[in-house]
Amino acid sequence: MWHITGRLSNHAPMAADALIRLGGSDGVHRWIDCYLARLDEAPTGRWPIDPVNWRDSLGDPSRLGDWLRFFERQLAEHPWQDILALWWPRLLPGAIGAVGHPLIRTGHAVRAIQESLTDVRVAELGQALGYWAARWTPLPRMEPLGCTPPAELSQIPMLLDELTDSAVGCYRQWASSSPVMLIHAATVPRAARLVLLAVPEELWPMSYRHTWAATAAIVSAYRPQGRGPAEPAVPPKLSAEIVADAAMSSSDAHALKFTEVALESHARGLTDALAAAYLSSSLVEDG
Repeated sequence: MWHITGRLSNHAPMAADALIRLGGSDGVHRWIDCYLARLDEAPTGRWPIDPVNWRDSLGDPSRLGDWLRFFERQLAEHPWQDILALWWPRLLPGAIGAVGHPLIRTGHAVRAIQESLTDVRVAELGQALGYWAARWTPLPRMEPLGCTPPAELSQIPMLLDELTDSAVGCYRQWASSSPVMLIHAATVPRAARLVLLAVPEELWPMSYRHTWAATAAIVSAYRPQGRGPAEPAVPPKLSAEIVADAAMSSSDAHALKFTEVALESHARGLTDALAAAYLSSSLVEDG
């Protein structure tokens, strides 16, 4: 099974992962069964991707099935770390494609593989990379102000955490404007952070630069103009348990993913993280 009818992203692998980490292991199979009814069959391949002239097919959604088969073969023939290191810098300039979902899915897959190397998890990485290659969408070539990577590489993981925390913190203020799309401003940099330690350090500066640009593009497109809508009310006393329960009760894929990220921001000391997580469960529609 692949994507929701209408070319919306398949959130099942990412949301199921988040659901388990929020404490919902007992209900994950039931959640997946409900979600599967919304998915189309996986696309079949038509023409093999040329390993030399692959750029000709990059960013072509009609070649999704071909890209999925390509990465299935690549991961069968080479260690997953080698494929990730090769394709991460090729795909990053198109990180904004499908509003960052392919990058987010890649982050979940890489974390899962690092925790336990299985054929199923490697196959999911191939699905994520294939989806990314098919939906690759470059931003204009530029060096945005404020996103120049630091000279000290060890700072980059912290900067990605800060970028994530900033997006989580702004969600409470901006959420009513576009509650679903603004979630990706946080989940995109967090996904890049999940991948960072699995790729060579020389790729870290470009990882930060392209992630920053993709996050900024999402914020620019979906944040409210002017004062925006009134900030929604939240309960006065929130806890990690309350917001996790709210996300699991909503069953919404975006709320599940965002709540996991927001709880990480909360653990790093972000004041508005719990309120942001709670709002995601109350504002987003099932998706």
